[in-house]
Amino acid sequence: GNPSYFITFTCNVKWPEITEYMSQFPLLSTTDRGDVVDRVFEMKSHQFVNYLRDD
Repeated sequence: GNPSYFITFTCNVKWPEITEYMSQFPLLSTTDRGDVVDRVFEMKSHQFVNYLRDD
């Protein structure tokens, strides 16, 4: 049959995309801006899935 994958993908709040954005808000932490962490995670997970499909 078709190959299948079981992938665990985690987020690191120290990813450059997150830390660069959060540097604009020195009084806030990543727990205050979960939406930013979620957007970056979603972006990176889509990039990873596309990488798996293309290669």
